[in-house]
Amino acid sequence: MGTYSRTYTIDSSPSGDTTKAAIATKLDGDLTNIFTNLTSHEAMTTGAHGVGSGTIVGTALTQTLTNKTISTPTISGVATLSSATLSGGGTLVGTFTGGTLASCTLSGTVTASSATLSAPVITGGSSTNMTLTTPTLTGTITNTDGTITGGIIASCTMTGTITTTGASFGAMTLSAPTLTGTVTASGATIVSPTLTGATLAGALTLGTASMTADYKAFVNAAGTAPEWAKGIYSGTITRDMASDSGDVSYTGIGFKGSILMITGTLDSATIMTVFGFDNGTTRYCTYGNYDGYFYRATTSCIISGTGTTPGNTQTAVLKTWDSDGFTLTWTKTGSPTTTMTVGIIVLR
Repeated sequence: MGTYSRTYTIDSSPSGDTTKAAIATKLDGDLTNIFTNLTSHEAMTTGAHGVGSGTIVGTALTQTLTNKTISTPTISGVATLSSATLSGGGTLVGTFTGGTLASCTLSGTVTASSATLSAPVITGGSSTNMTLTTPTLTGTITNTDGTITGGIIASCTMTGTITTTGASFGAMTLSAPTLTGTVTASGATIVSPTLTGATLAGALTLGTASMTADYKAFVNAAGTAPEWAKGIYSGTITRDMASDSGDVSYTGIGFKGSILMITGTLDSATIMTVFGFDNGTTRYCTYGNYDGYFYRATTSCIISGTGTTPGNTQTAVLKTWDSDGFTLTWTKTGSPTTTMTVGIIVLR
């Protein structure tokens, strides 16, 4: 771009050109500075004013940016990004719609709609100030206290309190989430979740135990994490009928039960339990008596005895559920003899 030129005419009549020349000389000096500045500004093709379509405005006015690359920005307030790309660890505080957010930090009040998030760090959110609506999350996602609704969450790691509704999880880890609705998990690890009306499907891992055929999902004995287990035990216990009254603990069950069922007692006895159950609060048993009749009792889960009268018996009630079994309180009456073998079924 060349320099600006100027042309001016001096009228030398009627009083001559002395005054006119002085004015022209003054103007000439000022215009020289003006045109020099204009020439200098014209040479700046970037960073000074709009080039191509669009214009630049004052900082307090509305500005629409199209096809821009924003590297490591901090965007605060109510920021609306349409089809934008945020990369290089930028920080977003506000609202964005559509577009791609790559390796950025989301904090404060963030509303996302139909956006793609690639390896973002989501911080400072909660169910009241961070909502991701139908997002697609890819890469390694670090999330603390966020609410995520709908969308596809794949190959990411999430920590903190997460509320997810109708989301599809890929190979990822959810730590202490609240899952609501239908959740499809593929190769996912879900640690200490709270399930609210959720349906879990696909290849997933709950806690530290992998899914196993014919296993069921339970909460561990400490109430801190889910785990997979059969949840049923069958076996036998024995009781020396001559033993004194007292508590006896039985271990090796593998879990803390919820109901104990009893089948059979002595091979030959004048009183024997046919069937009984006990959950620690409610108990019942059906037993056969020496007189050839069957009776029921609601004070014991086991009633067995020897001799020709009902005065020589051992009875039992469930006292406590233990982490690996249970404790029975036995009561001896009279002088029963021999050894009793009891078949048991324990349900978790």
